[in-house]
Amino acid sequence: MKKIVIVAGGTGGHIYPAIAIAERLRQEKEVLFITQKGGSSELLKKEGYKPFILSLEKWKRKVFSSNTLKVALLNTVAIFKSFFFLRKQKPSVVVGMGGFVSFPAIFSSWLLSIPILICEQNAVFGLANRILSRFSREIALSYEETLSLPKNKRTTWTGNPVRRKIGKVSKKDSLFYFSLDPNKSTILIIGGSQGAASINKAVLEILSELSSFQILFVTGGADYPYVKQKVQSKNNVHIFTFLYEMEMAYGASDLVISRAGATALAEIARCGLPAILIPYPHAIDNHQLENARRYKNGVVIEEKELTAEKLLSAIFMMKDKERLSDQKDSTQNLAALILEMSKD
Repeated sequence: MKKIVIVAGGTGGHIYPAIAIAERLRQEKEVLFITQKGGSSELLKKEGYKPFILSLEKWKRKVFSSNTLKVALLNTVAIFKSFFFLRKQKPSVVVGMGGFVSFPAIFSSWLLSIPILICEQNAVFGLANRILSRFSREIALSYEETLSLPKNKRTTWTGNPVRRKIGKVSKKDSLFYFSLDPNKSTILIIGGSQGAASINKAVLEILSELSSFQILFVTGGADYPYVKQKVQSKNNVHIFTFLYEMEMAYGASDLVISRAGATALAEIARCGLPAILIPYPHAIDNHQLENARRYKNGVVIEEKELTAEKLLSAIFMMKDKERLSDQKDSTQNLAALILEMSKD
């Protein structure tokens, strides 16, 4: 059986699409992962994979710093490790999901003349992928209109892969899972895999105005103790540091308040949920704002304009919006592209 290697790590925005495409590919191919040590490797293990783990660190983009030297050394070691791993496994295709984790394995794949596919999740082509695209045969895009694309490169609009269980759970089962009242509307608040302090703060200021709603509040680890203290008397608020069972959360919800990471948006779109999007303002190339502008069933509030009053107004404006389910099978589209490349 031919092998496919997927390189992914960093945030959930890179890992979850990788898991989604692996779910589809493993029906026909052996799928292997390369990632870095930490949350990414633990999540892959939880999904039943045994990833090849590299020691890597994100570059802080300061040339004259100890971080730059450390990143250079770690990447050099990682290139050698990736090279020997890939030479042993002999994959027919290597798929890079973007981010700093991809570089060593993609460069090693190029040295070994293994076909390379780069996946860009965001509406702005990222720096890491701009570099890696020089070694790739093909680029898969999540957005039909993607900014800053490299010239003279073959691109295919596939959409962003979404895990099979997203959008497949009934509302009845989802509400039962969280012990929620089917006669009340539910708001899901998520700030990305790391949480979002500004969103948490704005929500806390208006909680007394949201007593008619049920709230699933994913705070992130840093803010959890503070938020827990503030909401302990609110019986309609259920808080979590992190929620692995996002398919249940989406299934139970009528409205989402979220950052605008590409993967979160793809999952929200698959469920057709109306959304209030508050893009992370420090995202590279402001790509979250571009992602948010392309979401058809939402309203965008830039963080510099975020106030408790504006958020409350948006909630009541969006609370009765209908679902607009995205029927595009992005996972199948990307899988088909990978399988076609593996025939060469």
